[in-house]
Amino acid sequence: MDDCPVMRVSDSFHDFKVFVRVMYDGLTFPGIEEQVEFAVAAALVRLGHKYNATRIFDIGLKRLKSVFSDNYVSWNSARGGSSSSLALKAEDHIEAANLFRTIERTEMLAIALYACTELDEEVRASNITRADGFFESLSSEDIARSLDGRDRLVRQRTKFAFAMIELPPRLDCGTRAQCRQALLSVKPLFRGDEIVNGIAAGGPLGPVFPDWPPDSKLCTRCRMYFRARDLQFRKDIWRDLPSLMGVVEWKSAT
Repeated sequence: MDDCPVMRVSDSFHDFKVFVRVMYDGLTFPGIEEQVEFAVAAALVRLGHKYNATRIFDIGLKRLKSVFSDNYVSWNSARGGSSSSLALKAEDHIEAANLFRTIERTEMLAIALYACTELDEEVRASNITRADGFFESLSSEDIARSLDGRDRLVRQRTKFAFAMIELPPRLDCGTRAQCRQALLSVKPLFRGDEIVNGIAAGGPLGPVFPDWPPDSKLCTRCRMYFRARDLQFRKDIWRDLPSLMGVVEWKSAT
């Protein structure tokens, strides 16, 4: 050891251990079918970016993209939670937001900031402890811009919900009068602050029309029509998420 050069590194033991293991085990770690913790993927991205280790960076980023995807359908399947290849806790979104800002992945930053708005206020404003012992917190600017963005999302979602129930039934609907009456019957549910509060609580990027009441007279064709319109609206508003969250726009694949 006396003749070996020694280099001091400032990285945490946790991150460097993950980094070195991938260097030695190569693409066999983590296993393709293996779900890894967010902290592992974050370490690979953080040190892969720092040391310009592209292949290691890409291994970690691929795992993170399984949750932080710019494809709405892919993102919606996890809805900010774990995927088959990445285990994620709610508070991990704070570390994720700071990591994505560091590596300049604005498309992923917008998603992480949106997810942070769904955290409890106390958690969102506090320091969280990473797996390596370091602390992470959102800046006051990121908290403000993300909450403002969520408010804009709720307003757009509410406006769309009101417009939806004013639409006529499908042109090829065989029971137009019955379906129109069914649409009018749910109108009282969209009055006052109830729909706004409901959308805010359920998440403005979730479905407003997941299903109709069991006793609804709305025909199958019209149900499918309104669900499809609702999904398309969510895809469209997804394209505006970066600007709504106060970050640069990205080219989204919906």
